[in-house]
Amino acid sequence: MEALGEVFLHAGFHKTGTTSFQALLELNRARLPAALVNHCDRAVRPLKAAVGAYDPARDASTGPAIAEVVRRLAAPHPGRLFVSSEFLTGPIPSPRRPGPVYGTAADILRWARAGLGDRPLTVALTIRAREAWLGSLHRHLVAARGLPMTEAAFRTLPAFAAFSWGAVLADIHARFGPVEVFPMEADLSHRLGPGAALLARFGLSPEDLAAWQPAGRQNTGLPADAAAALERPVALMLPALARKYLARYLARDTRRRRPAPRAL
Repeated sequence: MEALGEVFLHAGFHKTGTTSFQALLELNRARLPAALVNHCDRAVRPLKAAVGAYDPARDASTGPAIAEVVRRLAAPHPGRLFVSSEFLTGPIPSPRRPGPVYGTAADILRWARAGLGDRPLTVALTIRAREAWLGSLHRHLVAARGLPMTEAAFRTLPAFAAFSWGAVLADIHARFGPVEVFPMEADLSHRLGPGAALLARFGLSPEDLAAWQPAGRQNTGLPADAAAALERPVALMLPALARKYLARYLARDTRRRRPAPRAL
C-alpha cells in the first residue's frame, strides 16, 4: 500500500495576512505542486462549526468532531496536501470569548492531527508584531461585530493586556508539539506579499514563484479615519448592529474620498 503524502497545515493566526495569502493560493491554485484545501472552500465550513462548538471547559466530547472533519477534508487527497485555514487555531479572539487568547489552539491542533492519522504533518503559523496585531484585531471587531469599545479600552482588557505571542506559542509547543512560525512582516517586501516564506518552506523555488501572480492585499481593515469616527462618544452609544453598518458606510466613504495614487 502506497504511503500517504505529507499534510502542510497553515493554521493561522487571524489578522496576520491570512486572507491575502489565501487569495494568493486561490489565484495560483494550478501552480501549487500539491492539492489545496483553502479557507474559502465550501468544504471547510464544517470545520468552522466544529471548532466553534468545541469548549473543553464544558464539553470536551466535541473534540472528535474536529478530527472527523479534518479526516474528511484530507481523505480525497492522498498525495501531498496544503491546507490553509485559521479555523485550526480556533475562533477569532474577542472580549466575549473567555480564557486566554488562543487558549484552545493546542487542543484543536491535537484533534486535527488525530484526524490525519499517521500522515506526515507540518504545522505552520504566521504571527504579526504585537501592537500592530492588537490594533488590527480591534478594528476588525468594530467593523465585523460593532464592538462598542475604543482601542485604548480594548487594550486594557486582561486577556489582551497580557497577550504575547511567546506565551501562545509556548502553550502550543507544550500541549501539541513543535510548530514552525513565520512573521508576517518578513514578507511585506516580497512581490507576492504575506505567505511567500510559507511557499518557500513548502519547497517552491524563486524560479517557481516567479510564475505566480500576486493577488494584492485583501481584507485591509477599517481605515484610520473611520476607526477614529467610531470612537466618538455618540458612536460608542449606538447598538452593536448599528455600529457594524456605520463602520461599513464610513469605510466605503473614506476609501472613496481617498485620492488616487499619483503616477511616477
